[in-house]
Amino acid sequence: MTCNGCNELLEVINSPGGLRNVPDRYAFVDSLTEVEGCIGNGLAVCAAAEDWSRFEQYVFVATQHPDRRYVPILCSVLHRQLFDVSSDDIVTALGEIADPRSVPFLVEAMWWDLDWDEYQQLAKKCVWALARIGTPDALEALRDAASVGSDILREEAQYELNRRS
Repeated sequence: MTCNGCNELLEVINSPGGLRNVPDRYAFVDSLTEVEGCIGNGLAVCAAAEDWSRFEQYVFVATQHPDRRYVPILCSVLHRQLFDVSSDDIVTALGEIADPRSVPFLVEAMWWDLDWDEYQQLAKKCVWALARIGTPDALEALRDAASVGSDILREEAQYELNRRS
């Protein structure tokens, strides 16, 4: 994993402030090519070291460069419900990847009752990711949410189900 894009990404992530100090980080990340392998490696290394600040930077990049290789590590970290890691960002990345292996983890996260999430933004993102995946299991989870979830969750899930009709 010594491609120029990987070297450039690693240099930025390892610099003080990391991606937060890049003036247009979206343009920077979009300009990178052939970085999926080093993103997957970065996610795994940072998770193993519990270096959540760098891990979150790799999650941001993973959202712009989705790849199925990231799914196991993203699901593993999501499942842990870590306070130091943005579950929202992980769910967004999983939605971009749209891999059926993430369905059980997205369903689990969709039902979390989080004190800080009064508008259920995480649950909504899970609904969007499940709708994008669209497998029978994902659609069944949406039907469940549309029938027994909170008002917010029922409305969002029903909206996504109606879009599929």
